Amino acid sequence: MNNTFKPFSLLFILFCFCLTPFSASASSVWRGVMVSGGLSTQNTDDLNVLRSWRVNLVRLQLTRGVDPDNPSCQSYQTWLNTQLPRVDQLVQHFGTVGISVVIDLHTPPGGFYSRSAPYPVHRVFQSATTRTCFVDVWKVLARRYKGNRTIWGFDILNEPATGNTAHYGIWNTLAQQTATTINTIDPSRKIIVESPYGQPGRIASLNKLTTPNVTYSVHMYEPMAFTHTGIPSTSFAWDPTQRYPGNIRNSNDYWDLARLRSQLQPVVDFQTKNRVSIYIGEFSVANYVDQNSGINYLNDLIQSFEANNWDWTYHAFRESQIWSLEHQGTSPANYNTPNSNTARKNLLLSWFARNLQIGLYFDAGIGQHLLVWRPTGNSWVWCNSPTPQITQSLEQKYPHIRDASRSELENLGASYWSIPCSADL
Repeated sequence: MNNTFKPFSLLFILFCFCLTPFSASASSVWRGVMVSGGLSTQNTDDLNVLRSWRVNLVRLQLTRGVDPDNPSCQSYQTWLNTQLPRVDQLVQHFGTVGISVVIDLHTPPGGFYSRSAPYPVHRVFQSATTRTCFVDVWKVLARRYKGNRTIWGFDILNEPATGNTAHYGIWNTLAQQTATTINTIDPSRKIIVESPYGQPGRIASLNKLTTPNVTYSVHMYEPMAFTHTGIPSTSFAWDPTQRYPGNIRNSNDYWDLARLRSQLQPVVDFQTKNRVSIYIGEFSVANYVDQNSGINYLNDLIQSFEANNWDWTYHAFRESQIWSLEHQGTSPANYNTPNSNTARKNLLLSWFARNLQIGLYFDAGIGQHLLVWRPTGNSWVWCNSPTPQITQSLEQKYPHIRDASRSELENLGASYWSIPCSADL
């Protein structure tokens, strides 16, 4: 280990340390990407890439691709049982590289009762039997992953398709019942509840649940006439002339940072009123929109998230190439050209670089445990021989703490600052 700064006085070290931007608000934001449940458990390149990007969170989809709208609970449970071994492997693999995981129930029991435009409806909002199955599924998942420190949280239903507003009450009741069930099994587990359809403007319809450790979530794709322009499964015609900031087709508005923040204001209001945490589970823009416009849009969104201390995951990593940071398109017909150095990717990497990294390992050379973390840039802070109480406190504060090898840390070529061990770190 390169103890370059040890000759300096402790006072000087602590003074320098206090100058680093290591505030609770700066260090508590989680930044990552959404991934498919079909991500290979054998392809270590996927994990190594995410690790090199400094991602610390992934949102892992549980998506039923075949017969997703089958109303049979038994059929759903059979499908789920075939998927969980793969999920187990992915969670384990992500844990080994210090990446935490959101389990996202992307396809709920019964799937969709109706897929008709403009608003499809999940079967759980039409069938009490399906709602019972829904809660039972979360019992299975809560028991299976009880105490698993790699799991960051359970996103209990992706974009709840409630249909008409009369079903908001059903969602609030089901969310409360599910959260209570999970909390009874695993009191430490974070529970994530999304607004109807994941839309920011509908978050006010949610009740603040009585269960502890609940985070509320929305997705952000507005204006969809820009982010989804030309995507065949939508009604948004391809318009290569659109620019952001600028007037967006079919939205009748000029969109810029102020307009985005206005769109997100209901989320800010909900957060302030209820004193709760917010997680942006998805946001993106098609990779073939005007390059500068796409970068401006993503950066303005992330700035808005960060200003409010919201955790976020970009949609998506190695799923559909339309949203890929590793492909650069020019039109809806040409979106799959590989490019390992896209401007969108570099933008996201600049934000991922802010992620706190933390580890605990035993230095045989000095016979002591070292607690190490990187609050900013390429400098590591470390302390000798943390007590079990201090370690436990820090593990609770930073759930992504993990064992790290000495060589792994030294290979980063970082410099080190030594400070006393304290639970207040």
